[in-house]
Formats: sequence, C-alpha cells, structure tokens
Amino acid sequence: MDINCNGKFIMTGYADTQICLWSLKGNLLATIVTNVATLHCAKVSPCGRFVAASGFTPDVKVWEVNFEKSSGDFHSVERAFELKGHSAGIPCFAFSGDSTHMVSLSKDKTFRLYDINVEYKKKQDARLIQDAIWTTEDVDVTSTQVALSNDSRCIVIATKGNVSILSGVDGSVKAVIQSPLTGPIQKLMLDPSSGYIITIGGRLVRVFRNTIGYEITIATLKDKLTYATQDSISQRLQQQLEDTQKVLSACKYHLTA
Repeated sequence: MDINCNGKFIMTGYADTQICLWSLKGNLLATIVTNVATLHCAKVSPCGRFVAASGFTPDVKVWEVNFEKSSGDFHSVERAFELKGHSAGIPCFAFSGDSTHMVSLSKDKTFRLYDINVEYKKKQDARLIQDAIWTTEDVDVTSTQVALSNDSRCIVIATKGNVSILSGVDGSVKAVIQSPLTGPIQKLMLDPSSGYIITIGGRLVRVFRNTIGYEITIATLKDKLTYATQDSISQRLQQQLEDTQKVLSACKYHLTA
C-alpha cells in the first residue's frame, strides 16, 4: 500500500497482480492489471504522478495517474514507460526523491539505474545510467529492499539482514552494515535529505548517518571540477564541494567498509 503525496489517491497491490487506486473516501478510481505474473513490489512516486510495479517478469512497469486540471477530479491511468534489461524477476525498485531516477534490483544479481526524466509521451525510453552486479548470492525476494538518494548517486540495499551502500556513479559496493537489527529488516528508507539511512524491524529503529553518500558526492564534485571550463561553474562546484565537506567533517560517526 502507498499514498499519493498530495492526498489524491491511495494505492493497494494484490497477489493476483492487480493494483487498485482509491480516493480517500474509499471510492475505487481505477484498477490496473500489471501483468507481472507475481507482484513483488508496487509504489507511488514521490511526486505523486506515477504508479509502478514489478514482479516475476524482468521489467518494471510505470503508469501515469492523471487528474483534471480544472476540477482536480480523477481522469485516467495511462502506461508511461517500462524499465527493461534484466534477465530475471525484480523483487524491488525505488524512485529518487525528485522522481527523476529509478533503480531496480533483479534476481539476476544486478541493479540498473535509470534516468526517467524523459518525454515518454513522445515514445522516449528511460535512459540507462548504470548496470552492475550488487550481489554474488541468491536473491531473497521476501527480504530484499532498496532506497535511492535524491541525487541518485547513492543506492542502499537491505537483504538477509544486512545493509549495503553502493555508488550509483560506478556501481561499486562502498560499505556494508552487518546485521543492524536483531531480526529481519522490515523497512529500509532514506530521509528526505538522503543524509540518514533508516532501518526498521520489530520494535527497533536504527538510524545511520549516510557518510558514504557524502563521500560519493565529494568524489563526483571533484571530478566535475576537473572538467569545468567556466569560472561560474567552477565557483558553484567549489562551493558545493566545501559545503559537503563541512557536513561530512561534522559527522561524529563514519560508516566504514
């Protein structure tokens, strides 16, 4: 179950692979037949514009939910685009905070990072940014979760009780938090700033400062500074670099690989 950020609808997913959209008064707005064979994951994008689903099939299907501009009433649900390229089912996926990127995890042991800020109504496909192996072990569909930072540079994965932090820039594993909870991780998320990693299980919530995310950002900014040719761009990047370094240096605890 998920809810639109503007409170316009609630989404529920079912074992028969259908997704239903409801008004806050409980009226059925639409039923989506996902055709994913077995539904593993369904989410509403942070912007509230999209609904997406994944399952046994090797793709993520994304729909746009439309409302009337004048009245704000529900209008329709239309297929927007698909995230393709995996060779096995997809237990989970995530949107970035600004809804411009998505990441998918597959039973083929790879993740794929996409730029979805495209003109899909003109038949443009989501653009693949990164494709890399994230595990060498068999993927547990029931325990695997993923979260994506606002800038899409940091990917956080929970599986089998552990949390891995990966770079969305080069696909490498930067750190692993071993068994942050005493039991299974029931919920994994990043805060709105992507500065904290939140793990929830049973009666326990543990929060970690996402220092690895800051380190990835610093490395990316330094790389961009090397190629910056305009003074205004260099100054802006330098300021961003200094600000991020200050935040990182203020962190008392650092995550280490």
